[in-house]
Amino acid sequence: MDFSEIAKECIENQKAKYGKYSSEYQETMYVAIMPDNQVFVTNAVILNRAQQCLLLHKRLELAETIRYLHYDVEMINKDGIVEVDPIDDELKIRCTAAKMELYRYNSSGFTETLYTCYSPFEKGIKSIWALYTRLKDVKTPQEQKMIADMFQKDETILRKEQEVNGFKFENELLRQERDMYKDLLDKVSAVGANR
Repeated sequence: MDFSEIAKECIENQKAKYGKYSSEYQETMYVAIMPDNQVFVTNAVILNRAQQCLLLHKRLELAETIRYLHYDVEMINKDGIVEVDPIDDELKIRCTAAKMELYRYNSSGFTETLYTCYSPFEKGIKSIWALYTRLKDVKTPQEQKMIADMFQKDETILRKEQEVNGFKFENELLRQERDMYKDLLDKVSAVGANR
């Protein structure tokens, strides 16, 4: 399957669709999803090694007199079929200028956001895909919501642990610097006392 060729067609369609004054195509972010579910945000070349891919088409939208960013999300599945707002019949991705959401959609039109990440999306799309791989075989909405909540809490804990480790490292550097200046001050005092 030549995903890069399909992606080029999708981009050309976006350019044709949004070549008007009120909407203007900007660029596309390529997201390659490998057979082992690793996610790479990259250029079109790596798409040919992917099992499936996401395309995030950025465009400027005119609202009255102000322009704002908007994204269209397309997925090229394993069979080469392009889908809008993928990922499957029930779980979808929605993307605005500031945030990207994984949400559950049902036939009655009800949607429930399961996960939200904020711009820049290069890191967030990896989290969304990781959560999707956990949710895709879970059928009840209650279980999906519980797994999504735990996933978000795990991410928060990991982020806080990284912050704490950063503070510990910074404190250690400051302690070493303080000791170095203390030693220097002691040496200067000793020289002054010997005079």
